[in-house]
Amino acid sequence: MTTARITSQRGAPIVSFSAVALLLALCGTAAVAQPEAPSPPTEQILSISVCSQNGVGGAGSCPSGSSDTHQIVLAPDGSGDAINRYGGLGGVSDEHASVFAPGSLQGNGDYLFVVATGTEARGTIGAVVLSGGAGPDANGQWTFDFPKADGYGYYGSDPDNPSPGDFGHIFMAPTAQGHCPTVADGNPAHQDPTFDLNYAAPGSVVKDPTSGPGRLLMVYEGANTCLGSIGGARSDNSAYISTGVATSLDYGYTWPTYHGTASFDFVPLPGANKTQGPNAPSGALGSAVCMGNDCATTPPVTYGRYPILSLPVSLATAMATGEPFSDKVGEAEPSAFVDDAGGGPAPYLYVVHGYAPGDLGPSLPNGRKSDLTVARAQLNGGTSRLSFLKWNGQSFANLGVGGVDSPILPDGPFETCGDPAQGRNAGSISYVVPTQQYLLTFICNSPSDPAGGAGSGGPRGSAWFYSISYDLSDPGRWSAPQEIVGSWMPWDTGTPAGSYGCPSFKGWYPTFMSLGRKPGHLSANGHVFYLWGCLGGGAGGTPPKRQYSSRAFTITTGPIHPLRRHLRRAT
Repeated sequence: MTTARITSQRGAPIVSFSAVALLLALCGTAAVAQPEAPSPPTEQILSISVCSQNGVGGAGSCPSGSSDTHQIVLAPDGSGDAINRYGGLGGVSDEHASVFAPGSLQGNGDYLFVVATGTEARGTIGAVVLSGGAGPDANGQWTFDFPKADGYGYYGSDPDNPSPGDFGHIFMAPTAQGHCPTVADGNPAHQDPTFDLNYAAPGSVVKDPTSGPGRLLMVYEGANTCLGSIGGARSDNSAYISTGVATSLDYGYTWPTYHGTASFDFVPLPGANKTQGPNAPSGALGSAVCMGNDCATTPPVTYGRYPILSLPVSLATAMATGEPFSDKVGEAEPSAFVDDAGGGPAPYLYVVHGYAPGDLGPSLPNGRKSDLTVARAQLNGGTSRLSFLKWNGQSFANLGVGGVDSPILPDGPFETCGDPAQGRNAGSISYVVPTQQYLLTFICNSPSDPAGGAGSGGPRGSAWFYSISYDLSDPGRWSAPQEIVGSWMPWDTGTPAGSYGCPSFKGWYPTFMSLGRKPGHLSANGHVFYLWGCLGGGAGGTPPKRQYSSRAFTITTGPIHPLRRHLRRAT
């Protein structure tokens, strides 16, 4: 298949804390990181809300006198449908998203969103770029389209008249989702052990400030769902999940694909091989990869895709048993943040991820089946593979690949999502510029609304939470989490109850952004993008399978307590 790109005129691709809580927070968030602004902050984060007197999303869990700001992201055809029903898009978004403001990627004219979804050209979920145009309308509602002005993922033949069907993935797994490579000898223990064999979808795309202007890094979830299979169709219920990194040198237009070998036929994007895998347990670099669909040019030796986080028990060991898992295990739902707020020459790339060891252990010390963990690597200008270390509860010391994870948040009160009966997942880190604080946001899955306290009753559901810190190098300094006002929602399982087959929630994979800010940097207000629906797709009904949505958030700040200001200055 001939791949064409739309080009620019330059010829380049267009592509009330309480008194006690306040004292605890003061002792737990002393800083070592330098502020982004030249003067010390005078304000601190007091609360975050997604409610407004002008909200159009119904009462939800907002306080009396305000309403939820929830709105679906519209398709560009004027139908009023969600973007998920447009042009074959069905999964927006299956992970966190990344948002680039106009002009931040080689002169891009629109807001560009890198999301995990499938397209008309290929149902397999991978990385797809969508355009948010110039931003939301006067009512705060967004409309998405394919990036016709910037050309990301364009595979059509007429760049002057692009259609939705001409756009596809910029990055995906080597083997089509739902398919497993054929095992020649029929022994499932000999199945292909490639770490991102069937699923490769982005959690975050970030700029590498230590390298050339076009160099981007994609932190993504990679999964092998073929354990115990000898080939053919396969569901995603059994999966070994790793977190990987991929590199781009041209502002994200092209990303590494696995080069063909004697036993693996290269299939150009947006396609994928359905019967073979590249047999790459550790990913591939340099001559072992192509630059998108260009396999004639040999990339630099550090260009490629490879695992950075995995369980202590390796995929190869699990694969050798010849048996599938009863559920998904691994390092999942990653999001990334480059800590460039301090202005140092070699910042760290932090990756927040979920850790679910399953039967492969070791289990989490708090007894949860999964929890939030973090790892980091120092950026090196692209001179070598990134080497990640996991937080072990005291320091960043455990190996990213094969090391043991420790939760970044301790057990605590029900109101702070610290009860073992509650779950924490889908975390991400941002930097709030006005207060010069790092912000950790995550989903709390809870037996009832955490704000009501333990034993308050009510249906099971989820809410967004946040925590703050001045020092990413010590995850033990995160403040006691607080619920984001208006984010609680009981799970909807369909009518009759359970007919969806999975819980629907307005808020899976929340991604926070502020207009005009670079990725990961926030002002006191902005938008949160998230999946409304079922994580697994679910069944039809109301709401339908998935609707990509947004809310407007507001961060309320107040003067920094004199003691906190003193502690921050002293450290």
